[in-house]
Amino acid sequence: MSAVHSVGSNGQLQGRQEHSVQLYGADERSLTLNVGKYIMDGLQRGESVVVIAEPSHTAAFASQLQLLGADPCRAVRQQQLRFFDAETMLSAFMVDGQPHRTLFQRAVGNTLGGTRDVADSAGKRAYGEMVGLLWKRGEIAAAIALEELWNEYLRRERLQLFCGYPIDIFGEDFQSPAVEKLLLAHTHVVPTGADGDLERAVKRAIQDFPPTGSDPHSPEALPLPPRLVIPNAERTILSLKASHPGRRQEVLIRARGYYDTEKRFREMIENSSDAVLLMSPRGEVSYASPSTARVLGHAPGEIIEGNYFDLIHPDDRGSAGMGVADALATPRRPVQFEVRVRGSAGGWRWVESTVTDLPEEDSIGGLVWNCRDITARRAAEEALRESQRRLAGRERYLQALLDSIPECVKVLGRNGEVLEMNAAGLRMLEADSAEQVLGNCVYPLIDESDRPAFQALTESVFDGGSGGSLEFSITGFKGARRTFETNVVALRDETDRVIGALSGTRDVTERHAAEAALRRANDGLEQFAYAAAHDLQEPIRNVILYTQMLAERYGDKLDPQADEFMTVTVESAQRMQALVQDLLGYTRSLDKPNEKQPGTDAKEVVAAVLANLRTAISSAGAEVVCGRLPVLPIYRVHLVQLLQNLVGNALKYRSCIPPRIEISTVERPDEFVVTVRDNGIGILPDHQERIFGVFKRLHNRSVPGNGIGLAICRRIISHYEGRIWVESQLGQGSAFIFTLPRRRPAHTV
Repeated sequence: MSAVHSVGSNGQLQGRQEHSVQLYGADERSLTLNVGKYIMDGLQRGESVVVIAEPSHTAAFASQLQLLGADPCRAVRQQQLRFFDAETMLSAFMVDGQPHRTLFQRAVGNTLGGTRDVADSAGKRAYGEMVGLLWKRGEIAAAIALEELWNEYLRRERLQLFCGYPIDIFGEDFQSPAVEKLLLAHTHVVPTGADGDLERAVKRAIQDFPPTGSDPHSPEALPLPPRLVIPNAERTILSLKASHPGRRQEVLIRARGYYDTEKRFREMIENSSDAVLLMSPRGEVSYASPSTARVLGHAPGEIIEGNYFDLIHPDDRGSAGMGVADALATPRRPVQFEVRVRGSAGGWRWVESTVTDLPEEDSIGGLVWNCRDITARRAAEEALRESQRRLAGRERYLQALLDSIPECVKVLGRNGEVLEMNAAGLRMLEADSAEQVLGNCVYPLIDESDRPAFQALTESVFDGGSGGSLEFSITGFKGARRTFETNVVALRDETDRVIGALSGTRDVTERHAAEAALRRANDGLEQFAYAAAHDLQEPIRNVILYTQMLAERYGDKLDPQADEFMTVTVESAQRMQALVQDLLGYTRSLDKPNEKQPGTDAKEVVAAVLANLRTAISSAGAEVVCGRLPVLPIYRVHLVQLLQNLVGNALKYRSCIPPRIEISTVERPDEFVVTVRDNGIGILPDHQERIFGVFKRLHNRSVPGNGIGLAICRRIISHYEGRIWVESQLGQGSAFIFTLPRRRPAHTV
C-alpha cells in the first residue's frame, strides 16, 4: 500500500493518513484535539474505529467528540467505536520485556476484528498508546520493536494507525538518535499545536539567535528520508543540533516560552465567550475563533478569506465603516458599536463589536474584532421598554381605579410618613394636593387620645405583627373633625420584606351619629317598656288579689259558672304577671354590670348556674358534663344569664331518657366558641331561627315559660358582636352555640 501526503504551510497533513505519530509532551491538549478530529473523521466516513489508550485520555477523547457534535456512546452501542485500556492490551503480548509477534498478532487481530463489519468502500482506523507507554517507561528498544510489528500488520491489513508518544519536542529526548528511529517507523508526524503556532514560535526564537551553521531548512541538515512527512516546525527543531550547536538549548527554551504564550493566547481566544476575528480594514477575514459558530452563526471556515462586511445588514454597514475608521485613526484604542449580522441559516442577530487596530503586532497584522451576540439582550431591552410602557399604562389604570374607590387607601412608612394615598384619602384629610400629604407624617392630624394606638398599630406590622382594626378621629387640614375606621396589614415586596403598612379607611362619622341616635331611641323604648311593665304589676296584682277575695267571700253565694269565671280570671292575671316580669327581665338584661372589665371565669359561673338549678337538675335526674372552661371576654352577670337560660331549656325540653348536658369551649385565634349540647327532644330545622324571637314558643302550656329566654341570650350575644345559633334534629337533641370575639366590642354597656 502507498499513500500520497503533503504538508501545508501550517504543517497540517492533507490526504489519507497511514501510520501517524503525535509527540504530545509539550502540549497534551493538542493530542486531544487531533485524536478527536481523527476519530470524528473516521465515524463520518462510516469506518470502524478502535482506541487503545490510557483511561484519562479515553475520557478526554470522548468529551472532545461530544464537542464536535458526535455521540460516542451511540457509536459504541453500534460497535462502530470501541475503547480499550492500553496497559491491559500491552500486557497481553509482552514477553520478557519485548513484544511477542504471535501474541501481538492474536491480540490485535481479536481487537480489530471485533469491530462492526463495514462496506468495502469504508475501512478501519485505530489510535494507540501502547508504544507510548513503553517509551514512558524507558523501554525504547521495545517501543521501536512494537512499531515494526505494527508496520508488518499494516502491510497486510487496510488500516490507518495513529500513535501518541509523551515526548517533549523542546526536551532532550527529541534530540536523541532513538527519536530518529521512532520517526522512521512512521509515515508522517502530526503537527504540534494549531494554525502554525509552533512554527511561529520556533521562527521567532531562531531570529533571536542567528544560526552559526548551515541553513536549518536544507535537506543536508536533517538526514531523514523524503518519504517521512514531518511538519516544518518539528523538522526545524531537529535541525538545531546542526544549525545552532552551541546555543540549541537557549533557542529551545526561548521557543518554548513563545509557544506557551501562543498556546495560552489561543486557549484564551478559543475558550472566550466572544467571537474573535482578524481582518483587514476592508473586511477580509484571516482568522476566526471557534466561538464564531455560536456567536455569528458561521463556522470559522465559512468566513475565513471572505469579507465580513457582506454579512452585515445593509442599514448597519455605514456605522460599521465609521467604527473601523475610528479604530484606524486611534491605534490600540477599542471602538465599540452594534450591528446586525446575517446567520448561515438566514435571519439577523444583533452583535456588539469591539474593533481594535494593532499595527505593531506582526502576528496580527490588522484589525481585531471582538464580537458578542446581544440578540437576546436587545430583545430583552425591547421587551423591557414594552413592559415599561404597559406598566405605565397599568399604573395609570390602577391609579384611576384607586381614585374611584370611595374609601381611603394608603401606605404608611414605619414613622408614619405617607408613601401612597388615593384621592378619597386626600379628601378625607381636606388636602388641596397630593404634595401636601405624600412624604409627610400623618400622626399630627390624629386626635391625641387615639394617636398612641394608631402609631402602635402602624409600627407593629414592621415588627412582624399581623395588623388589625382601629377607630380614630382626626382634624383635617381645614379644621373638620371626623371619625374613621381603618384596617391595617403589612405590605411586602417579592422577598417578603415589609415595605409599608397598607390600610383601607372609611369615614364612620355619620354612622356613629346614626348609631348614637338609634341607641337613644332604643334607650327611650326600653325605658318606656320598663316603666309600662313596672307600672302594670300593681293593677295586675290587684286583679289577682281582689278576684281571690271575691271568690273566698262570696263563693258560696255564686253558681259554679261564676267560680269558673273567677278561676280563669286569676290564671289569666297570673300569666300576665309572668309576661310582665319576663319583659322586665328582657329590658334589664343589659343593665350595666358591677364589674369593671368583661373577663369572667366560665368554670366558676357554670358552678353557680348548676347551684341555681340544683332542684331542677335533681328532679330531672340530669347529668351535666363540663369540658375545659377558660376566662371569657364577657361580664359575669351576662354569662350567668346565658348559661342559666340554655341549661334551663335543656332541662325543660328533655325527652323520655335522663337528660345529659355537655358544656364545652373551643379557642380560636379571633374568638371563643361555647357549646351547650343536650339529648332532648330536638327542634325542626324550620323553627331553629324562630325560637330566638321575643315570646316565641313551640309548645303548649304543658311546658313552663313564655319564650323570652332565648331572646335574652341573643340580645346579650349581639351586644358583644358575637353569634348564637342552634344545630338540631328532631328527636336527636340540640346544640346551642355562641361565639365571643376576643376583642372588646366597640360600644360600651
